[in-house]
Amino acid sequence: MPVYDPYHKRAEFISVKRNTIIIEGTLAESSYLEHRERFTQGHEIAHGLLHSEYFERKAETVEQSDNYKGIYSQTFIPDLSEVDTYGRQLQGEAWLEWQANYLSAVLLMPKTTVKKLKNIIEPKGSPLWHFDLTREMVKIFKVSEEAARVRLQSLGYWPTGY
Repeated sequence: MPVYDPYHKRAEFISVKRNTIIIEGTLAESSYLEHRERFTQGHEIAHGLLHSEYFERKAETVEQSDNYKGIYSQTFIPDLSEVDTYGRQLQGEAWLEWQANYLSAVLLMPKTTVKKLKNIIEPKGSPLWHFDLTREMVKIFKVSEEAARVRLQSLGYWPTGY
């Protein structure tokens, strides 16, 4: 399979077994990126669960055309910044990426556990309890603040106006 090599700015072929997940190496090398590594692992597992058939067909198409450069020459990261919590307005691979992000958040931050944390933190009286909840989620689930906030929004626990 071709894998993008950022040092040579091109795809290099490596041999992998079917359903192998390949994650960029610098994530595992840095302890301060643990939250990013965990989320990325969940994201890629979600692709395996939800989109394996799509990526198998895509790989077959690429293999038949024998033109790897255009598809694997750089990392694809869709712009999800203008998308609401539920992924509306997305099409194509951006929709698949949103789905993988959502499932990763669900796997890493289960609803029942988040609800228990909310029920502990919210009654303490702080008008900014949702920020306290976000900080606790970052510590407990080892995720980024952004991932915690998005998960709270998806559960309806993030107040409007913030």
